[in-house]
Amino acid sequence: MIGFDTMDDDVYTYTAETLTPVSVCTIQRKDMLQILEQNSTVSLRLVEILNDELKQAKTLIRVLGHKSPIGKIATFILSLLPQRGAIPRELLLPLTREEVAEMVGLTEETVSRVMADLKRKGVIEAPRGYIRILDRNRIYSLAGISAPPIGLEGRFSFASAKL
Repeated sequence: MIGFDTMDDDVYTYTAETLTPVSVCTIQRKDMLQILEQNSTVSLRLVEILNDELKQAKTLIRVLGHKSPIGKIATFILSLLPQRGAIPRELLLPLTREEVAEMVGLTEETVSRVMADLKRKGVIEAPRGYIRILDRNRIYSLAGISAPPIGLEGRFSFASAKL
């Protein structure tokens, strides 16, 4: 969700640019507030979504401060897993090494070195624009996360990362 940071601010503090095709639904603030007032189920779901976003943000802050470079990259790769549905054979990575570096708080050279090391060790393959996880248990271990049972990988979020 973008643009619903505070209940009383009519100014949008964020913009967004998509890296892949997306579907977008816009709702006017006054209409959203009316829906929330009239429907407790929607209100509770919104609180859950915002709570999840807050947990993810807090954990990401801790991840950036406490994990090793390889742990940061492993956590980042796992964050690419879809939250619902089947796990694809290839994970789309529409980011440059520089953009990944900015996201995880490393230099571009460190990201390149860590990715090369993960490829050399057979943990991932990384054809241009994609990542394939070859050693599921190892990537979770490097991220400091217990691997979920097969089929539940998409349940991962930064909020589930152990620190």
